[in-house]
Amino acid sequence: MAWRAELEGRTIAVTTTLKLDGEFEVRRHEVSGAAGLEALEGSAALGLASGEQAAKRILERGQVLRARSGCVASWNTGGFARITADSRFEETGRENVNTIYPRSMVNTLRAQCGEGLLTLRSVHFSSPAPPGDGELLRLAKRALALS
Repeated sequence: MAWRAELEGRTIAVTTTLKLDGEFEVRRHEVSGAAGLEALEGSAALGLASGEQAAKRILERGQVLRARSGCVASWNTGGFARITADSRFEETGRENVNTIYPRSMVNTLRAQCGEGLLTLRSVHFSSPAPPGDGELLRLAKRALALS
């Protein structure tokens, strides 16, 4: 899928490719015209109860977030500088932006855009009934190979 956006007199062009593999999404974005902007890629939202903290496991190229509502995991397979776990959104820092849960958390991959074409690649997992970490990592190998 290809799309364009106009921002302050310049055209930003993005071509996105999505592949699904069970509960995994393999994403690739080719971005041009976005020099000086930050590109963000997010996982599905992990629902959190009021006062609940997600368990975070940092991986070599990604991270896994777990809570009573399930699990989200994200891997940087190319182009992103870092990954964060975010529960505050908008300039206001609000946490109560999810319509189902009192709070939520997402894995956010971040990249600074430069001149020319920027290729961003990532793999994301989400499930309300996830396997344990060992099995999740075993299952992720196939999706990671697709990226």
